[in-house]
Amino acid sequence: MNILILKPGNYFFDYTYYASDLRFPIWQGWEKEVDRQSIPRILEKILERCREKTLYNAPDAIAIYGNYGGEQFPAQSLVDENTVERLEPLIPSAPMHIPMMIATIKALETLAPEIPKLVLFGTSFFADLPKREILYGLDPGLMKNHNIRRFGYHGLFHEACAKKILRKLKKKSPGKTPRIISLCLNPRPELAAILGNKPRMVTSGATPLEGLPGHTGCGEIDPAIVLLLSQKHGWGPEQINKVLTRESGLFALAYPSASIGKIFQPGKQDCKLARQVLQYRILLSCGAALSTLGGLDAIIFSGQFAKAGVPFVKWLFKRKFFQRLNRKNPIEVDFLEDSLEQIISEKVSAAVIEYEWEKEAVS
Repeated sequence: MNILILKPGNYFFDYTYYASDLRFPIWQGWEKEVDRQSIPRILEKILERCREKTLYNAPDAIAIYGNYGGEQFPAQSLVDENTVERLEPLIPSAPMHIPMMIATIKALETLAPEIPKLVLFGTSFFADLPKREILYGLDPGLMKNHNIRRFGYHGLFHEACAKKILRKLKKKSPGKTPRIISLCLNPRPELAAILGNKPRMVTSGATPLEGLPGHTGCGEIDPAIVLLLSQKHGWGPEQINKVLTRESGLFALAYPSASIGKIFQPGKQDCKLARQVLQYRILLSCGAALSTLGGLDAIIFSGQFAKAGVPFVKWLFKRKFFQRLNRKNPIEVDFLEDSLEQIISEKVSAAVIEYEWEKEAVS
């Protein structure tokens, strides 16, 4: 099945034409400086190129992916006459992204009305996190009015990791609900505690900035630091946002070796400080996950730098606590090397097949 995967964002537009049977992109690219008015023209060009790549056959399905929207769409959803109406209330919480998704859907309804279209969101997997995990120590009315809560942003990776571990451990321990730490090693890394296939804790917060330090993001900090930067330097919101999201994290601690893959390479002395900070923050998050789950059966790594989990887990299992834990109950260690596009294509393929079956049953 050939699936066109679209990721409309803040002034950019990523696209991948993916052959799910081959597990390989047929064609991919991105456009920059995109606004809502230019989307129909860009999509027309993309659809024409897709047809050229597959002997003038149209895509079998189109997936539209966004980070934010999981509360309204807790699972992948087929685009219908109500989709835009369900997306519109989310605009105040994601004013740069949701309007781009809406413009994409409206344009596709005109350009490709016959092709099944689905929306998927990175936050969907965490839609039903326990309230104790969602809420901050703020006034409940304030949080409700501004939709302030803890989200997880790499939900598709964590969901796929949980499925892989469940399949693997089902044979070894039938009937047991595995306790899983899922660590997505992307430029904005994220750790989740999962019980079976249900998330119970995640490091990311109201935005992906909270939690673990990333390539250019600071991760969790004392909120008073923002006030200090404003008072001491006279910085406004834009300057502070730039520093915390684009000039911090591994970039600040190990410039220019700012990637997770590089800092875990053996012998990288210039990355020592960044490695120590990130390892320690992940260790603390593992402790929080263990407390939430009441034990541990598996650790699984995913994301762009999933293989960096190899040296990290060696370091982790040298900690005395994890040594004792592993002796008492051997911990399964695994890696999911699928790209986000592969995960999306599998979910969309399954959903389209189910949709076609339902149509045939009705007819």
